[in-house]
Amino acid sequence: MTEAFTESAAVLPGAALCQGDVFVFLDENQHLDKWQRAGVVVTADCDLANNKHAGIVSYVPVLPLKEYLAHRLLPRYAEDQRQRHLKSLTGRIRELEQGRGAGPGLSSRAIEAWAAQADGAAELIEHFGPLPAETQRLITAAVTSVQKCTAARHIDDYDEMFALLETLQPSTTKSRKTAADRLNDDILNRLRNLPGDSFFMSSLGADHTGGFVAYLRLVREIRSQQIALSYHDQSLRGVVAKRISRLRAPYVYRLTQLLAEVFAAIGLPDEYEESRAAVFEACLRPLTPAGAA
Repeated sequence: MTEAFTESAAVLPGAALCQGDVFVFLDENQHLDKWQRAGVVVTADCDLANNKHAGIVSYVPVLPLKEYLAHRLLPRYAEDQRQRHLKSLTGRIRELEQGRGAGPGLSSRAIEAWAAQADGAAELIEHFGPLPAETQRLITAAVTSVQKCTAARHIDDYDEMFALLETLQPSTTKSRKTAADRLNDDILNRLRNLPGDSFFMSSLGADHTGGFVAYLRLVREIRSQQIALSYHDQSLRGVVAKRISRLRAPYVYRLTQLLAEVFAAIGLPDEYEESRAAVFEACLRPLTPAGAA
């Protein structure tokens, strides 16, 4: 039987701290917040070797896969679904307005606000007066879906969030897959295309498996003396974490490359983009021929 794949390797006890070292917070220090589970050292080796880091080590926090999904991926998925159901609701209302010659009609913001209210469906139906039972059902279903998506975005537990989002899967007779299977497929598609600020690791070591994600947009600091580099160091005063492994090449290089890309990207304000577009348009506008009226 082959060994499970891992991006990391064991480190000799007492070996010097290096970039790519993986550590976990000790049990008594975990759960202070979601970011204090594990971390990967990103301080450069040259700074560590020459003691240029003043005893402060930078690291990116690491979350178990399900916690990452609950904190980063599923809320975005829920928001995408909320926008989809809101668009469907808005389209249905526009059809009703056009059919009755009602104008200018409800604004998109008003529809969204109504959909967020507990009794929003009933108030929307009352706003339009008598409606066929099927139309009332469709409006109620759309409002309910919008509200479920909103609620899902504020749930911290992955399993609870998944269960709620599962109820939003459209019913179909064309596929043998269950609603849970189809939701899993959607999540897997997003995992295969993780954003550039996230780096997946299959495991952190022999005792830490099941999938993890390093979140590169949040760089934290810890004193080097607070990380135990051997079993005996764990009893020292002030120690809050222990090193368990070290990322192997090329994974440590890929992680630091992605980290650099996250912070190298510089966004520019909307005013700049608008000014640039105006200059381009003015520059490329055909000149009026001389003597033309």
